[in-house]
Amino acid sequence: MIKLNSTARVLSGMACLAIAGMSAAGCSATANASPSRSGGSTPATTSNTQTSAVPAVTLPTNNPPTSAAPANTAPAKAAPTKPAPPPASAAPAPASGASGTARCHTSDLSASYTVVFGSAAAGSISYNLRLTNTSMHQCTIYGYAGMLLLDANHKPLPTNVQRDSLVPKRLLRLDPGGWAAATARFSPDVHGVGDNPGQACQPTAHYTEVTPPDETTQLVTAVSPPTSVCERGTMALSAFVAGRTGPNQ
Repeated sequence: MIKLNSTARVLSGMACLAIAGMSAAGCSATANASPSRSGGSTPATTSNTQTSAVPAVTLPTNNPPTSAAPANTAPAKAAPTKPAPPPASAAPAPASGASGTARCHTSDLSASYTVVFGSAAAGSISYNLRLTNTSMHQCTIYGYAGMLLLDANHKPLPTNVQRDSLVPKRLLRLDPGGWAAATARFSPDVHGVGDNPGQACQPTAHYTEVTPPDETTQLVTAVSPPTSVCERGTMALSAFVAGRTGPNQ
């Protein structure tokens, strides 16, 4: 094995530096590659090409984490929202459905019950049932009345009201003092079902208890002239029409 003295080692280091393409680190490695002789009087010379390791220094950074929005990015503006419309409020429908005009209540009306002159024929007769608006405001009438026959002492008598299709129902607007009328047609003296042969078919009716359409309280009016209503008070009652008399005048 070839031994290198100090001069040879220096020349070797210079030759290493002269070689193109080799790094200083490589030269250092070559110089240091010569082992010291065990117990040698002359120690190995360390090459000046050795570089001391510089510890890496981590500098603080001002950059926020990648998941965060950039510092100079303005927050997104929320899209303007229109205020919700108020809930629709349901206006109450007029009681009669006639452009806000309320129906006629019992307290707005008076009633009369009179015979239709010349209507007696073939055992039947017709009476007018008239309602008059006695209030200070308009009101409406629509449909049929309810009726109960009464005796002279206001006691109920057999009554069987049947709705007559003589005229269709119409909505009637009554001015103060205005009228609406219906026709009641029945037999006053011809016996029928439920009558006693050989006697007056039924007790004489002196009054009627009238319930206006859609009402629950009654008007009491006299029957003029008083009459018996055969077949246990059976009568055909028309719907109300405008005017002082019913359709079967």
